[in-house]
This record gives sequence, C-alpha cells and structure tokens, in this order.
Amino acid sequence: AVVSTQSGHYGRVKNTFNMTVQFLAKIANTTEELRYHTATELENLEKLLNTTRDWLDKTAKEQEGLAKNVDPVLRLEAMQTKNKALERELYYLVRKPIPQWYKDKLNKMMEALKNSTVKAEEAKKSESKEEEKTDEAKTEEKGEGTKEGEKSDKEGKEAKEEKSAEEKVETKEEKSAEGEKPEETPVETPKEEQTEEKPKKEKSTDCDSALIPLL
Repeated sequence: AVVSTQSGHYGRVKNTFNMTVQFLAKIANTTEELRYHTATELENLEKLLNTTRDWLDKTAKEQEGLAKNVDPVLRLEAMQTKNKALERELYYLVRKPIPQWYKDKLNKMMEALKNSTVKAEEAKKSESKEEEKTDEAKTEEKGEGTKEGEKSDKEGKEAKEEKSAEEKVETKEEKSAEGEKPEETPVETPKEEQTEEKPKKEKSTDCDSALIPLL
C-alpha cells in the first residue's frame, strides 16, 4: 500500500512537472508584445520547475539503490510539498486575468490581419481583372490583325483579278489588230473599153472606105 501511494504521488508530481514544461514552451513561442505575464513571474516558475526536476532525479536514483527493508528516500510528504508548490505557481499564471490592454492590442492585431486579408483578396481580384483585360486586348488585336490580313488578301486578289482582266483585254486587242487587214480597193482598168472602141473605129474605117468609091 505504501509503494502504491508513493507511486501515485510520484505520478502527480510528474504530471504537474510536464504541464509546467508545456506552459513555458507555449509562452516562449509567443511574441513579447502578446505576453501579459511578467518576466519575473515566468522566471520564478522556471526556477521552481528546475529545482523540482533536480529533486526528482536525485531522489529517484537514491530510491533505486535502497533495499526494501530500508526507509524510502522518496517520502510522501516531500512529494506532496513539491507538487503543491509547483501547482500553485503554474495555476496562478494560467488563471491570471487577461488585462484590458492585452485585449485591445489583440483586437487591433486581429483587425489589422483581417484588413490585410481583405486587401490581399482585392489586389488578387484587381490583378485577375487586369489579366482578363490584357487577354481581351490581345484577342481584339489578333482579330483586327486577322481582319486586316483578310482585307489585304482580298484587295490583293482583286488587284490581281483586275490586272489579269486588263491583260486579257490588251491581248485581245493586240490579236484583233494583228488579224484585221485593210481591204484592197480593186483598180478598174479601161482595157475592155479600149478593146470595144477599137472595133468601132475599125468599123467606122470600113464605112469610110465604102463611101469613097461612091463619091
């Protein structure tokens, strides 16, 4: 029964010891501006923790080397005293009322954090809108470039067709000019008239010759 009681008290001391270690570690990870425990209070608790740990380690080693029929070094009264002293200092700091200045500071910090989050979200939205505008501008420029290209292609095609049509007309005119020859006006020769007159003359001569004897 004595051994069981000793083990129970020893376990309580170890439990209080572990809670104190966790509390001090939590305070150490908090910035100084968010601490409302004084440096003296924290130093006193840390010193008490160290002395309790040293006492536990020393008495535990001495107890292990004793025979069972010898009075224990790790006494119940001593363990109760050590545990109560450590609990009193730990719970005083844990239950210490939060001062108003700390609440105000904490509220300001939370508000600043909230505002920074809102500003970050607004900046992100603004950046997203700017990216959308840039994409739209690029799309419009691309569309205008395509239209200009199509217009240029169309004008080039029309110019080629017009030039081709002009070349065809010129070729047709040249061929027409080469194919047309001036009509030759036939020249009338008075050979037949001369031929017809000659017999008349001859006939007239015959008449004249016939008239001569009559005279």
